[in-house]
Amino acid sequence: MAKQILKNTANELAVKIVSEVTESITLADGDYSGVAPSGYSILSIRWTIGDGQISIERGSESLYELSGNGHWNLTGLADYKNSADTIDITYLGGESAVEVYTLIIHLSKIS
Repeated sequence: MAKQILKNTANELAVKIVSEVTESITLADGDYSGVAPSGYSILSIRWTIGDGQISIERGSESLYELSGNGHWNLTGLADYKNSADTIDITYLGGESAVEVYTLIIHLSKIS
C-alpha cells in the first residue's frame, strides 16, 4: 500500500503509511487548491509495528523512535524546528520475515 492521504484541508493533513521501507511526507503532499504549506507541525502519531522500530526524521535528525503499538497526541509546535523539511519515516528492521509497519500521522499545516 505505501502512502495514503486520509485528510487534506487548508489547515491539516493526515497521512496513513503501510510499508516495509522508508517513506517520505513532502510539502507537495499537503497541496490544497494549488497552495502547498511552508511547513508542518506534528499533531498526533498512531503506529503499529510488528517487529523492529521506525524513526521519524527531519533533515536527517531523528525526532521520534517508535516500536510496538501506541499513539501520541502532541500539543503546540512540539517539532517546529526544521518544519519545512521532508518528514522521513525510516524502518529499522527487525528479525521477522514480515516487516510491515502502519503509521497514521496527523499534521498541522504552517502557512
